[in-house]
Amino acid sequence: MAVVFQSSMRRNLFMASVISFAFDVAIIFVVAKSVFDEPNPFTLAITVAVAAHLAVMLYTLYSVLKRWLWFFMFEREDRIKTILVEFERLKMPAPESQYADAEEYLTQAALNDDIPARSRLAAGTLLGYLGGSKLFDRMLAAIVLEAAIKRYLPHRYGTE
Repeated sequence: MAVVFQSSMRRNLFMASVISFAFDVAIIFVVAKSVFDEPNPFTLAITVAVAAHLAVMLYTLYSVLKRWLWFFMFEREDRIKTILVEFERLKMPAPESQYADAEEYLTQAALNDDIPARSRLAAGTLLGYLGGSKLFDRMLAAIVLEAAIKRYLPHRYGTE
């Protein structure tokens, strides 16, 4: 079921991109035909639309790279330390010797009846955040949580 939903999302994204591009070409075509009295307005419209879309893609790539660089240079360690402090405060359980990812650890913590309800609620809240956040934010949060879980030493904080 998830594969069908995922492919449907991809199909919708592709169709939205095609329709958006066609609409941009149509607008540029009308402007080129009426304002500039261009002899071949369709070629101009395609060229301008492609250039505009490439500029948007390059700017988006620049923004993403800038955000990643900022995150890894200045934010990652602070976020990991904050998560570790919260794990200590909430007396989160020790991670299993083998776990798949941060979501699995949080799911096990949320379902663990042996830890305080406050800790289980925090684990469930983090799971909700991971599930509901945008892809980019979810990736950054998962990177931080993975690193924090690997560093988390419950015996250091007085829990077993």
